[in-house]
Amino acid sequence: VIDLGCGPGNFTGLFGSAVGENGLAVGVDASHHMLRRATIDNAGPNVAYLRADAQKLPFADQSADAIACLMALYLIEQPFKALDEITRVLRPNGRVVILTSLAPGGTRGDVRSRVVEGVSGCRMFGRDEIVKALRLRGFGEVEQRTGGLSQLVTATRHLLGGGKDTMK
Repeated sequence: VIDLGCGPGNFTGLFGSAVGENGLAVGVDASHHMLRRATIDNAGPNVAYLRADAQKLPFADQSADAIACLMALYLIEQPFKALDEITRVLRPNGRVVILTSLAPGGTRGDVRSRVVEGVSGCRMFGRDEIVKALRLRGFGEVEQRTGGLSQLVTATRHLLGGGKDTMK
């Protein structure tokens, strides 16, 4: 399991407990400070941390069973390049879970969205942006749940796309 944009490793540590004795959870972050905090607070026998750019992951093609990107995609300079990398690194039938921002009113670019982006420095994704981007990259079983200014999107990587999609 890769925890992309792991920050202080809170979820990486949990994933490490869940992968079993032969599994590995790898927390990836661009921040040396965050990774130092992660190794202090969330180390474990099945946990590793790596400093890397989400837009150019140092993993082999189709090498991960699952990738989580929780509250980090909106901070990445080129988030769709990061989605390309997630697609490249995930094995067929691998799962991705993304928890990220949702533009006020669900539409990126409106006044409210621009205000939130300007004040926070975080990209606000439109309601369909992540779902469509995953479908275009061959993901199926795309599921989206929204609430307030956030969205949770899960999907399965398929070589040729397809699958059942749901949006709630």
